[in-house]
This record gives sequence, C-alpha cells and structure tokens, in this order.
Amino acid sequence: MKFSLSNLILIRISVLFFGFCNIIITSNLLSVEDFGKFTFTVSILQFFIYLFNFGFPNVLAILIPKSEFKNTKPILFRQKFFLSLFFTLIFFSNLVLKIFNPILLLIVFINVFLWINAFALNINNYKNSTFIFGQFRPGGGVLINFLFFILIFFSFLSNFPLSIDDIFLYLFFSCLISLCLSEIYISKIFKNNDSKVSIREILEISIPIGLQKSIDPIQEAFFFIMCNYFLSDSELGVFLFGYRIGTLVWNLFATVLDVNFSPLISNDIVNNNSKNLNQLLQQKTIIHFLSTILLGLIIFLMYDFIVQIFFPNYLYAKQLILIFIIALSIICFFVDTINPGEIMKLSNKIIIFRFISLSFYLVPFFFSNQNMYIYPFLFTLQFSCVRLLTTKEINKKIKIDYFARFYKNNNVKF
Repeated sequence: MKFSLSNLILIRISVLFFGFCNIIITSNLLSVEDFGKFTFTVSILQFFIYLFNFGFPNVLAILIPKSEFKNTKPILFRQKFFLSLFFTLIFFSNLVLKIFNPILLLIVFINVFLWINAFALNINNYKNSTFIFGQFRPGGGVLINFLFFILIFFSFLSNFPLSIDDIFLYLFFSCLISLCLSEIYISKIFKNNDSKVSIREILEISIPIGLQKSIDPIQEAFFFIMCNYFLSDSELGVFLFGYRIGTLVWNLFATVLDVNFSPLISNDIVNNNSKNLNQLLQQKTIIHFLSTILLGLIIFLMYDFIVQIFFPNYLYAKQLILIFIIALSIICFFVDTINPGEIMKLSNKIIIFRFISLSFYLVPFFFSNQNMYIYPFLFTLQFSCVRLLTTKEINKKIKIDYFARFYKNNNVKF
C-alpha cells in the first residue's frame, strides 16, 4: 500500500479550515457572552470524552497487533458493548437527576465511539478515510466539521436566530451522521472473527492508560474553569476567542510537521536505534517556532482589517491572540513527547508533577483585580514547567509502536 503524506496533510488542514470557518460563523451568530459559554462547554466535553473512553482507543494499538490484526471486530464489539451499558446507566440516571443536558451526554458518547473507530482503522491500514470520521474531540474530523459548517452556514444566510442549545443540536447531528457512516465502514472493513480477549482483560490494560491520557485534558479543563470563575461572561467570550484562534494558528504548522516528521522519527528508532532522535525533534521544534511566530506577526499586522470583515465583535482580542501564539510557540520548546500515535505509560512522578503544576492557576486568588491578560502567561508557565520537569522521565517511558509499524509495514511516499 502506498501512502502519500501530502494527502494526510490536506485532510488535517481541511479540519483546521472548517474549524476556522465554524469559529467565524458561530462568533457572528452568537453574542460574545454565548460564544464564550459555547467554547467553554465544548472544552469540558472534550475532557469527558477522554475520561469516559476508558483508554479503549489507545489499547487497540496493543491488542490488535497481538491478535495479528485478525480479531479487530470482536475486540471493538466488546469495548462498545461495555461503553453502551455504561452510557445507558449514566443517561437514564441523568434523566432522573437532571444534572446535564442530554444532548451534551450524547455528544460525548458518540465521539467516544468515533475515536475508537478512527483508531481501529488507523492501526489496521492507516487510510486517509480514517481521519474523516472524527477523533479526540467534539467537532474533530473533516466530515463533522463540514456537516456542522453546512448547518450553521445556512442558518447564517437565512438570518435564523440560534441559541446555544440549537448550536449543540447541530453539533449532535453532525457527529451522529459521521458515526453512522463510520460504523458502516467498520462493518465492511473488518470481518467476523472469534477472539478470546475478555472485557476484563481489556479494562485491565485500558483503564490505567485512559487515566494517564486524561492528564492533558484535565489541565486544559482546569484552566478554563479558572477563567470561567474569574472572568465576566463578555471577558470569557473574548478570551476564549483569542485562545481558539491562537491554537488554530499553532496547530496549522503542528499538523504539517507531525505528519512529515513522524515517519522520520519511526525510521530512526527502527533502523538507527534512536541515533538521530534528538536532532529530529530539535529541527521540528525550531521550524515550528519560527513559522508560528512569522504567521503570528502577519496576523497581528492585518488583524484590524480582517476583524472588520469576519469578527466585528472581537476587535479587542488582537492582543490576546498574539500573546497565545507566542505562548504556544514557547511551549513547543519544552517537548515532552512524540505526539502522534504514541502509547505512554506514565510514572507516578510525572502524574504528580502535572497535578502540582495546576497550582499556577490559583495565582489570581491573590490579586484583588483579575485581568484576562494574566491567564495566557499562567498557561505558558504551567505547561512549560511541567514539560521541563517531565521530559527526561517521559523519554524513558515512551513507546512508539504504532508509528514504527506504520513505517515498516507501509510504503511511505514523501
């Protein structure tokens, strides 16, 4: 099988493009206050998607190769059956207790299933279509972003007033359609086989991985909770708008670099015993930093012109966007992992470091007047310090089985 990296780059950039378009439309359809609430809620949903997947997507990278890629379908069935029972219990408990919006719970449930499907397809054949259905977050994947874009775009053209609940309903249907298509694709790709792997064996492997992989979304969720606590609704809307645009700019280059450097890194580990690993990571970091800073400077110079066309309510987000771009560029220098497809079994020391680092977000409690410009600096300080403290430890623990197999088993065309 030949695999062109340019195709994967195009797919991932398409995700960012539709994500950017969705930010443009939702920021115009919703008030500044409602946009902040929407973005905050999506971030909390992302945390629950990580938490409630029980590490199932990542454990597939262990169980599928062990079964020589023959028992994928029964392993997926056992995982999904367990998750269906778990979410059914949560859903009906919520109907009685009325704590969460049922639509939000369904979005979490659907995206956990999408993540499992995408990971299973990636491990087996790494085809382009696996990235279309969605992964890792609500609104992830080309198809979900495209469907969501179509729905809100027509509402925008027709001047149809939308509430936050309506926006989440659109997101729900976008995710549901993507899930249905991915299930059809899964049923055609994988054949029925008998597997001796029990759900207990799966959980024994997956739960520790799931908890460890939840650390990063916990950090982001805690960050947003602190911002939501200290900032007014309008300030939160402007702040999260700046954060989203800043991360989009940063991820634009991260996507291209990850796709291009991952096979090189795997090649070095498989064939050269990691001889050039540090050099490759340094090259990737420097390119990422310089390119992000350059694009950030261009955006800063053209922001007043762009904002009048696309974001008339967010003129004051200019400084925040630049601060976040610089912050994310600084953070990339403290690389603590090879991001794509890694399976990490973190030590207790790393987990303790990361949770202690969250204390940085308590700094505003010591000030009488909270200012939203302090949070990007706390964000940078927290992530940079924790990565600096844990880099050596993670380098000892990291496994990149997934991309090593990808490099060895596929004819990669650069």
